[in-house]
Amino acid sequence: MIRDLSAPAIYMGLLAAFVGYAASFAIVLAGLKAAGATDAQAATGLFFAAIGMGVCSIWLPLVTRIPAAVAWSTPGAAFLAAAAVLPGGFAEAVGAMIGCAVLIVVTGFVPALGRIVTAIPKPIANALLAGVLLKLCFAPAVALGSIPLLVMPVLAAWLLGLVWHRLAAMPLAVIAFVVVLLFTADTSAAEQTLT
Repeated sequence: MIRDLSAPAIYMGLLAAFVGYAASFAIVLAGLKAAGATDAQAATGLFFAAIGMGVCSIWLPLVTRIPAAVAWSTPGAAFLAAAAVLPGGFAEAVGAMIGCAVLIVVTGFVPALGRIVTAIPKPIANALLAGVLLKLCFAPAVALGSIPLLVMPVLAAWLLGLVWHRLAAMPLAVIAFVVVLLFTADTSAAEQTLT
């Protein structure tokens, strides 16, 4: 594995990790907040999700000898962001997520359950995913209509990246988003908290 390391391989690996993380970060954060998480709980959740993905993305290729990466469920986060707050608040949402994770692991270890899941027709599975992601897909167009000065720099950076090199589109859009965020963030609330 060490012999296969090269500058392009390292670059592509870092780019895949960056795009995979940055593309879903806002969705996961919105999902955590919609589930009733406080700022501290959302930060803790994102921290441990990132650590877990990193550890698993190192462990899995070492064990299987197959290039692989572990990522969070963007549709799951989008579903959380669109769902109503549970009566039990964030604690109930965390319990449901742990229960779901256990069921996914059990499905992976029990072949009969795996066959049942794979027997779900692809059009139905795709329709379920589309239903969860539809509102999320329309969000940039809605934002462009309501806050065009904030969305246009991100869109322009993404289009510039597509024209220059398609792999640069997402990193450039994320960088533009961070720049827009830095110039438009309301620091007065943070200053009041510090004083």
